[in-house]
Amino acid sequence: MTVLLHSPLKVLSIQNAGFSSATWGKFLSSLTFPFLEDLHLDARCPLKVLLTFLERHPSINTLNISTREGTKGTFACYPLVDLPLLRHLGGPAEYVRALAKHLRLPLTVRTLAVTLAEPRSTRPLISTLLDCTQYFPKLSSVEITLSLSEDMEMVECTRFPSCERCICNANKIEVERHVGVLADLHVNPVVSHYRRLLQSG
Repeated sequence: MTVLLHSPLKVLSIQNAGFSSATWGKFLSSLTFPFLEDLHLDARCPLKVLLTFLERHPSINTLNISTREGTKGTFACYPLVDLPLLRHLGGPAEYVRALAKHLRLPLTVRTLAVTLAEPRSTRPLISTLLDCTQYFPKLSSVEITLSLSEDMEMVECTRFPSCERCICNANKIEVERHVGVLADLHVNPVVSHYRRLLQSG
């Protein structure tokens, strides 16, 4: 650990560690890497713990949260963090939205990678996506990953409420599926539909 703490580490990835919330807190609180630029963490890491870690690492430009089963429930509000170099943010929609609310400078983010999973309510998936993109007005690229069951009606992926007013004007929109989840036959219509909706503004 001593060697690790004194290394010029630029990339840190902690996935599938099996940590409890308390262990995440103890582990990350002991780490500080002045040169850290690229961070990949398990979605089980509590938001408060992550934000405290980010406060000590303002040089991060890429932040990815795994799409595996993560923290559930409502995210509380914590102090804002400064990440002036952050350009890429990715993760499950719920976690990305919670992080977005705690960034003091969301204008720096250019690429947003969002995973859309099975909806827990009747809200359209596109609304869940726009809940995230609305925080980042300077986006140039949006990467959407659909993590949906095969029996989910594709109309649920393309349904767009007439009352929706949040528009994302990213120049580049990409939509893909998790391997083995959606047939390629179904992806192309979703891609074209999302591109049209997100760039209609």
